[in-house]
Amino acid sequence: MESSPEFETQTKGAPPQAPSKPQIMSLWGLVSKMPPEKLQRLYVDFPQHLRHLLGDWLENQPWEFLVGSDTFCCNMASALLSATVQHLQASAGEQAEGSTILQHIGTLEFHHLPMPFHWKQEELKFNTVLQRLQHRVGETCLLRKALQPGAEGGQVSLHSLIETPANGTGPSEALATFLQETVGELEAAQALVLKRIQIWKRQQQLAGNGAPFEESLAPLQERCESLVDIYSQLQQEVGAAGGELEPKTRAALISRLDEVLRTLITSSFLVEKQPPQVLKTQTKFQAGVRFLLGLRFLAAPAKPLMVRADMLLKKIKRCERKGTESVTEEKCAVLFSTSFTLSPNKLPIQLQALSLPLVVIVHGNQDNNAKATILWDNAFSEMVMKDLELVGAGGALTWEVGCRLASMFK
Repeated sequence: MESSPEFETQTKGAPPQAPSKPQIMSLWGLVSKMPPEKLQRLYVDFPQHLRHLLGDWLENQPWEFLVGSDTFCCNMASALLSATVQHLQASAGEQAEGSTILQHIGTLEFHHLPMPFHWKQEELKFNTVLQRLQHRVGETCLLRKALQPGAEGGQVSLHSLIETPANGTGPSEALATFLQETVGELEAAQALVLKRIQIWKRQQQLAGNGAPFEESLAPLQERCESLVDIYSQLQQEVGAAGGELEPKTRAALISRLDEVLRTLITSSFLVEKQPPQVLKTQTKFQAGVRFLLGLRFLAAPAKPLMVRADMLLKKIKRCERKGTESVTEEKCAVLFSTSFTLSPNKLPIQLQALSLPLVVIVHGNQDNNAKATILWDNAFSEMVMKDLELVGAGGALTWEVGCRLASMFK
């Protein structure tokens, strides 16, 4: 058998080399080969020469995944923008016409849409998801009734539609699939609400450093209540379709619905008024919690269920400190807790919510150091830095990131 060309050119005794992998041409590699007149029309606002310098690097960044309006996406987009400029500057340094390229970079304008626009888009998205859910619940009801013996004439067309589906399954299987898909959409809508609650909490923390904050919980309460209403309707549909569903399928649907309800309930207990983040012993302070689903489950009056109280911290038991740690670096939190029984199954529900981190002081001369601890934690807490992936080498905060995050405060 003849040897392959790759091995014929090797030195005698040298280990064989693996065949090289075929090179995959990048999108820019294809576009750059277009006729000049067509290529020029593609790059008007962004200079073609700069696009050439970015090359494959630009295509290897996660631009298409930064479609949200939350803090993570905004910060990642800003970081990518900075990295793009740095990459161009580095390329400019390797070119003879570096000064010309830098002038091009200086003339580029990057526009950020205002946050109210993002919130409006997010609100429209949720409302569309909610309307689709309501439509699906209505279709589920029609489908279930069409399967019942003696269905009315107006339901015949729907009944005949599911008797001979394309995949060959029967009417009962079609109903089970429809219910499973609808519960899946409810879970997706719940994920949107939970994400919005986390954003509200993060904005509340940043407000401790002076950042603007829309503190009204009314929109979140409305979302939680609307999903509980959808949950109740789907629970009724699963119960009414019991004879048409396999026992395992019915049990799985009930389990998923119960998990949606449990998560919504426990996530809707929030600290609306935070205690002071620098808390002095023997000094009265106020704090308040709010249960967004109180109108649905606690037979509360028409106004939102909120509890505020005057409190007093008499003394604090310090933890053991290591090395040069100061008492003003020790962070605590206030735990708010309550419980109630969920009818009709008398299911016990435990609600808990932690306040933002706070520092307890006993003397006024500790105030400035305590505020410094809180200022840093609000802006650059370990959890936030991990989520945003903004730490530099060795966990150190870079000046660029520090300036960008600090610029949001008053």
